[in-house]
Amino acid sequence: MMLNKIIISAHLACAAGYLLVAGSLPLGTLKAPGAGLFPLIIGILWAAVSLFALANRRGEENNGDSPDGADSARVFKVSAAIVIYTLLLPVIGFSLSTFLTLMYVSYLMGNHSRVTCLGFSLAGVFLSVLIFQWLLQLSLPEPLLTMLDF
Repeated sequence: MMLNKIIISAHLACAAGYLLVAGSLPLGTLKAPGAGLFPLIIGILWAAVSLFALANRRGEENNGDSPDGADSARVFKVSAAIVIYTLLLPVIGFSLSTFLTLMYVSYLMGNHSRVTCLGFSLAGVFLSVLIFQWLLQLSLPEPLLTMLDF
């Protein structure tokens, strides 16, 4: 389907742009990673997945499997949630903005149980904090906690 190829090509272009910016950051070493090491790995994986998906779409005919209006609206809402997340991150902090975004996106993807949405969102925040603050020793923005002197 042509729409799939366009979307995959857009992902490939975004991955290339991401790699271009990530390439300007210092890599460091595996023992002392620089600011550009993880973005470079993510960019390479993103580009590889996009290339693989594009290669699997070659010769594919339009099989009438086009997205309906609800699917397009869901994609738009998830994209808007990501933009709002990046705007809220420095204002309300990592934990709260990540929790709210995961709750909303989980609901959009069909998880209508409040308990499982809550569990998914809490687990996502917990694992993110565990990985970034505990394992990688990176600080995450938490301006609300800073204002309250925590």
